[in-house]
Amino acid sequence: MTSDASADERLRALLEAAGEPPEGVQVSVAGEQEDQQEASRFLAGAFMVAIGLMALILVTQFNSFYQAGLVLSAIVFSTAGVLLGLLANAQPLRHRDGGHGHHRPGGNRGEQQYRVDRHLQ
Repeated sequence: MTSDASADERLRALLEAAGEPPEGVQVSVAGEQEDQQEASRFLAGAFMVAIGLMALILVTQFNSFYQAGLVLSAIVFSTAGVLLGLLANAQPLRHRDGGHGHHRPGGNRGEQQYRVDRHLQ
């Protein structure tokens, strides 16, 4: 298996040798890091929307900002506890796609890039 740097260099050299693509064809080289950043941005936004909606529901149910804040603090502390537990056990925080609407035929972009690189040898 080749290193990421070597695969990137070889793919760039191939793209330069191929020249400009025909009109209407767009070449985009991306890897797993872009997927992870996109997933992280989505999850952060979804987390904030969920907390906001929960706060709204709790305030309307309890008629008290104090009690709603107390319940919401449990969410923040439990999330911090999970992250500390992952850190203590040297486990990465991973986004796992269970195949629910985000499946990419042929695997992820990094694998596709590697397959293109291996095919050119």
